[in-house]
Amino acid sequence: MGSRRAMRPLEARFDQLPDMTPVAPYPGMTSRIQTLCRSVTSARSSLEPWDIISATGRRIQIPRSKDGVPLCSAAVACALADLRDTVNNTCTAFAWDEDGLWHLNASTDGYARWHPIASVQHEFGITAAEHRGDIEEYVRHAVIAEPQARIVHGVKFADRGFCRDEDVVNNHTITVYPDHPMWDRPWALDMGGITYDPDSVRRFREHAVAVVYPEAVEQLARVVAAPVCQSYLHGIAILSGKGGKGKGSLLKAMAGLYAGVSAPFSMGGLLGINRASSTMNEQSGQPLVTSLFAYDSESVRIDDRGLLENLKKAAVGEEIALRKLQQNVVMASVSAFMAVATNHAPVFDMESEWDRRVWHVPFRRDTTEDEAKRWREYIGDEQHPRNGIIDALMAGATSFASGRPDPKVAPRITDQLTDYGTELLDKMMTCAPLDNDGMPIDARVPAADVPCRDEREKRIQRNMLGLAAKAMKDIRGDKKTRQMVYIKNLARFKPFAERWLAERAAIAAEDEARRTRDKADEEYTRHIIMEAPRFESMPGVAAQIEILREVDDLEGTLITPAPSQWRGKGIEAKWKNDATIRRDLRTCDLTDLPDRCGLSLAADVLILDLDAADPDDPSSTDGTASLMRIPGMTRGMLDTLVMRSPHGAHVCYRLPADLVGRVKASTHVGGTKIDLRPGGRSYVIAPGSRWHDEDGDHAYPGVVRAPMPDDAGRRILPLLPAPIHRWLEENDSIDTNHAMPAPAPTVGATIATPDATSMPAPPAMGPDPAPAPPTRPAARRRECPHNCSEPIERGQRNNTLFRWGRGLSRSYNGWADHVVHRGRISGLDDREINGIIASINNYLSGA
Repeated sequence: MGSRRAMRPLEARFDQLPDMTPVAPYPGMTSRIQTLCRSVTSARSSLEPWDIISATGRRIQIPRSKDGVPLCSAAVACALADLRDTVNNTCTAFAWDEDGLWHLNASTDGYARWHPIASVQHEFGITAAEHRGDIEEYVRHAVIAEPQARIVHGVKFADRGFCRDEDVVNNHTITVYPDHPMWDRPWALDMGGITYDPDSVRRFREHAVAVVYPEAVEQLARVVAAPVCQSYLHGIAILSGKGGKGKGSLLKAMAGLYAGVSAPFSMGGLLGINRASSTMNEQSGQPLVTSLFAYDSESVRIDDRGLLENLKKAAVGEEIALRKLQQNVVMASVSAFMAVATNHAPVFDMESEWDRRVWHVPFRRDTTEDEAKRWREYIGDEQHPRNGIIDALMAGATSFASGRPDPKVAPRITDQLTDYGTELLDKMMTCAPLDNDGMPIDARVPAADVPCRDEREKRIQRNMLGLAAKAMKDIRGDKKTRQMVYIKNLARFKPFAERWLAERAAIAAEDEARRTRDKADEEYTRHIIMEAPRFESMPGVAAQIEILREVDDLEGTLITPAPSQWRGKGIEAKWKNDATIRRDLRTCDLTDLPDRCGLSLAADVLILDLDAADPDDPSSTDGTASLMRIPGMTRGMLDTLVMRSPHGAHVCYRLPADLVGRVKASTHVGGTKIDLRPGGRSYVIAPGSRWHDEDGDHAYPGVVRAPMPDDAGRRILPLLPAPIHRWLEENDSIDTNHAMPAPAPTVGATIATPDATSMPAPPAMGPDPAPAPPTRPAARRRECPHNCSEPIERGQRNNTLFRWGRGLSRSYNGWADHVVHRGRISGLDDREINGIIASINNYLSGA
């Protein structure tokens, strides 16, 4: 497809102006106008003087008396010269249809464009002072007598055209070819230098879907082609959406495509909103009756304000008053297809007779700056329309010719809600029971319950929602009369209510799908961890350590205290500093290992200790389920080293460098059955350990999963997955002020006594010791703390309540009561709340 031709001067014509063909007499015809028409001449060479250039490129000369006095104005002479060209078929300048006359626009880009005219005098600028009313009927009678001057409502390319079918009562768009009788008549838009490209629809769709919603792509193409291809001339397209998303670019490119037959207009003027006088209002309608395309790139909000009757008349093609300066008022039918760009979705009630003439084209809210830039480069602008606007014209013409009805695109008015509007909608939908259609029954919300400082925003949002406020009884409150917001216009409110219901249904469906996925993931995790057989090996710690050594670069320490130094799973010895009970994981002799050992991996390894659910609590969730419920966690992230414990598992990951030494040893992170055992500072029972005590027999089955070998056959411990990293941050399990510690000393190295203030030894199998309770101020606060009545979102309630309560404990009397209150309104049961309070007390006591 060729590019748009460059602008160039109108080609001059010096052939003889043909004689005037006699016009059949009609009532009111004057000999003066006929004589004057025959008197007009044109220059025969560039050396002759001339007065005005006509639409066909002739240099027109005003007829003069013998004394040199002009017999008419240059405007009159130009109109009559165009008429003589038309009736002699030398170069048609006037055309006609059933509604009136059309005139050729002087072309400077190689394309021929025609536009309807309100009157000959308005078109050529013939003032009322010239008293040339006789020219109107004279031109009209002469032109409509020429069958070949009948305008074709359509666009013509080099090989085909798209136009209105003239042979049926209910017009529709058809495709015609060069052998059709209409081919040689004047077309509203003749782009004969461009061949139709079947790929135009595809190209346009690929670009348009980045700036408008998918359901609006075809509608957008029709907007571009509507001035010449739709079955009726008039209508309005409302392009709505945020600024900078491509609406203005499209209108500018259309203005270039329809150069000379397009004009800007003021929607505010048409509605009378910006009107300073009745005269200015009449002048604002001029582009609507003298152009094919009228546009307002910064339209006012279209709502119930102003003269909506004027908009209705323009949309359905009725007559409106038109005035030019120094000219009389005339009534003229609207011929222009209107397009306006606005940042706000329209809010007004339409009657059925003009609803189909109003097209909504919502632009995307999520279009990026780069996408908007590519759209502008593709579509072009007013001075340089690109091939993109031609693609859009072809796509729109093809759509019209397909016979499909106009797409019904909703204005997406629900996207226009602000925070105030969203909160108000939520209140309206939850303040009353819903009927069978999902609408709230007699919904009323106290206006004061949803405050808004911006009165204009309040008015716009309520109007958009179809709501109003007045003094009413608060029937679901204290029964007192106060300002209540109620549903005034159910038709307006309904789309918002439907979207609200759809969103709630989608949330419920998403929750159900998530629960289904979680259940499947939990069952999978339990299967591969809790039900999988251990790796084939001899029983005992030594055989399991041999398996651990197969994991490349897995460093650590085996802890081998005397039997008297064990207390169940806890080691009472100072294992971090006692070299006599420490053995290097990779190099130690495995032949004399005791049946029960401790295992502390290197500082760059984190063990997630997954515990079993509480058997006395049916709602308790085990550690494997909690692990898979971490947002973003996938099954593939379990391809790591996993060691079974009697009732759970130890899952190992390598820490990234910036987390080494900063993960806190802790239990029940975020209220789950997951404990953290960072290497070098804590330990777990080594795999394969077995012993018997007063509580019975204890056995740790050992390794049930290991990293898959890479291409070189190495088993590499994977890095901590990003979802677990985020989860640790959200649950305050990463020390933001902790310096990276030195690596744990190896067996046989000189052990330095740690400074008690910088590196306190944690208790066996427990979390890092909590800091001493902070010094409390002498004065304790008694008022209700901030956020006390604000529920906490699901998924983070336990951890958030713990941190919030820990902060309260430093300065509030009765802090536990506040924790109970907020925990209950957040949906936690008393057992969970009591556990959180116990954790806070442990923190305060240093336990």
